[in-house]
Amino acid sequence: MKNTVFLFVLLFTTVAVAQQTATIAPQPPIIPNYAYQYAAKIVCGRPAPTPTYAFQVGAHGTYFTQVNVHNPSRTQGVSIRKKFINAQPDERPTKPTQFFGLGLEPDWATQIDCHNILKHLGLPPGAYVEGFVILESTLEIDVVGLYTADGPSGLISTMEIDRVPARKF
Repeated sequence: MKNTVFLFVLLFTTVAVAQQTATIAPQPPIIPNYAYQYAAKIVCGRPAPTPTYAFQVGAHGTYFTQVNVHNPSRTQGVSIRKKFINAQPDERPTKPTQFFGLGLEPDWATQIDCHNILKHLGLPPGAYVEGFVILESTLEIDVVGLYTADGPSGLISTMEIDRVPARKF
């Protein structure tokens, strides 16, 4: 009888400790479901001839990119993460940056411009960059790129507006 009581107490204690351990175990963080992806072209700065190439990487002028991002939802905020890729000439593969987070309330918008792009790529103001900003979002969003360039006169010589389509994961 004494052994039975001992085994019962031991079993009860083991079960209680196991249940307590299970309830205080840390829960994994909730990771947003980034179901949509957008790849917007970026080009900023003034390209210059490089020692490696006899030709200039881009046309003469200074390039500017603005990527506008809008949350069209009337009721839900959206989580967005973005990363940048400074594509290199001569088909050299290039690693992207880490992701940077961003949130937009319903019907809010933001703009990603050359200043932001260079900062996230760790490049100095005025550096030339050409590549992509990759946006991933929890809801479908509006992404529109505005691309301008000036020529030798310093006046705008070209402007293009491009709506970036969503890619669903």
